[in-house]
Amino acid sequence: MTPRRTSATIARSAAEHCLIQVYLDGGCTGTAGERAFAMRIGDVGVLDLAQPLAVETTAFSALTLVIPRAGLILPFKAPEFLHGLVLPAASAIGTLLNDHVRSLHAQLPGLSVKAAAAVAGGAIGVIAAGIGSALDACAPIDEPQGALLDRIKNFIDRKLDAADLGTDLICDAFGLSRSTLYRLFEPLGGVAKHVRDRRLARALHDLAASQPDRPRIADIAYHWGFGSEAAFSRAFRAAYGMTPGEARDTAERMRQSAPKDVGAAECVLERWMRSLTPGNLPS
Repeated sequence: MTPRRTSATIARSAAEHCLIQVYLDGGCTGTAGERAFAMRIGDVGVLDLAQPLAVETTAFSALTLVIPRAGLILPFKAPEFLHGLVLPAASAIGTLLNDHVRSLHAQLPGLSVKAAAAVAGGAIGVIAAGIGSALDACAPIDEPQGALLDRIKNFIDRKLDAADLGTDLICDAFGLSRSTLYRLFEPLGGVAKHVRDRRLARALHDLAASQPDRPRIADIAYHWGFGSEAAFSRAFRAAYGMTPGEARDTAERMRQSAPKDVGAAECVLERWMRSLTPGNLPS
């Protein structure tokens, strides 16, 4: 079995979530972006659904948590190292998170909806802290710079629909020189690329919305700061391998062609995943 997530798959699904997986039986090997990884029984793995993925696996059993990417990445100094991260079963952090995920799975059926929501918030905190400590070993940015980078990225996400979002606005807001800002974002490919990628991800989410909620493509482009529909289409194709119209049509065809016996469940799952946005994270 060879599950894959290509740029086209990412464009169709518009998912901005991470998977936290604990293998109970079997295992897998694969590439997460450009990182090769292998997972075995007891390992804890992290996969970013917004990035390319190719996995080779046979029969397996695993527990999977679906968490909004913002809930995991924003607190970290080196989010580019998150996709494909594997915490070995033999490591202290791997053992802690393995036990935590298994305990959640065992106890959730007995919890009320209110109690489960509260537990979910705590679980995200425990998982983020555990993964964050593992990322410390490979983070290239020191603590003060990492904290500043996190604050700037949060600021960018809040201002993505602002027409004046750019180097000048960010530098003024944080009292930084251009050279300092460029240096902070160098590991991420530059500040302009980060802003563009985040805007494209939000636009992708809008494109995949079901009727009658979704706006016109041109309105999406202008709302997320692109100067024209043509410029938006070029950037979108470069990122996802298809035009915005193709992404919208594909998402609609997938909804229309869903088998009737699973269609309702898939719609519920889709709505639930789309509801897991930064503003709706448990606190």
